[in-house]
Amino acid sequence: MKKEPSITQQNNLISLFNQGLFKQLLAEITALLKEFPSSAVLHNLHGIAHAGLGDHQTAVQCYSSALKIDPENQEAYFNLGNSFMEKKQFDVAIKCYRKLIKLNPQFSGAYINAGVCFTKQGNLEEAKKQYESVIKIEPKMPEAHNNLANLLSEQGKYELAIKGYQRALKQRADYADAYFGFGVALNKMGNSGEALEKFERAQQFNPSNALAYSYMGAILHTQEKYELAIEYYKKAILIDDSNSETYSNLGISLLAKNQKESALQHFKKAVRCDQSNLKAVNNLGKMLMSNGDITEGRRMIRRAEGAVIFELGKGFHILEESLNEES
Repeated sequence: MKKEPSITQQNNLISLFNQGLFKQLLAEITALLKEFPSSAVLHNLHGIAHAGLGDHQTAVQCYSSALKIDPENQEAYFNLGNSFMEKKQFDVAIKCYRKLIKLNPQFSGAYINAGVCFTKQGNLEEAKKQYESVIKIEPKMPEAHNNLANLLSEQGKYELAIKGYQRALKQRADYADAYFGFGVALNKMGNSGEALEKFERAQQFNPSNALAYSYMGAILHTQEKYELAIEYYKKAILIDDSNSETYSNLGISLLAKNQKESALQHFKKAVRCDQSNLKAVNNLGKMLMSNGDITEGRRMIRRAEGAVIFELGKGFHILEESLNEES
């Protein structure tokens, strides 16, 4: 009895995966497993199909089955780590990636994803080591340079971060994430003009990047280009209608154009999206007081007392400036 399906059968399964036809892939693998129950390849692909459908718990079981059959199956270890990462079990995911690295020290994706896990845990120094290890193995890997640059930017090392983004873009000229990070670093350095251009490039190469539009809106607001800022915030909301900061910032730009009722409605939407966003609560409270609703306005502001309001340099803005202009 053959242990593995034929190369032709495996290629057909891979074709379904590449097309994103996960339900059909799952059906095909289920049928083949009856014929090849001891196929590590099939169990691994079985996990991939479940993961593609968002069922990472079952995917973990499938990858584990593949590893019982073939304890040195590198793809199964990598996929197992990925599913644990999706389940936010970062410690377990890191263990999978480390086992994989022990099997194959040249498996760059394991370092990259381990770095992502360490970043999620707030262990930036360990994440940095992972990305630096990848760069030693593959000096031209754009993801490694981009992720390392993100860490440096988060640590406030913006000039070093910018060099990293430049290296990433040298390897992949259409790398949307690198343009976005580049824009964030430039914006934090106060170079809003160049930052705006980078955000435009990020959005060009990834039209679904709502945050790029939000950052562009914030920059345009600081340049007093309120109509353009409003336009970009609305574009961001069309992509992602759940971002509280975007609604709040749109409200501020609308207020700058004296569109008070529309501004009030967007502040309310900001708070509905995220009642824990004390910055949005602060903005709504000040707007209510400006409109004469002193009691409710004060109640909102008391909720927001002690909140750290986003600074302009971080890409978002606050309401005091606009209200002071009103008074």
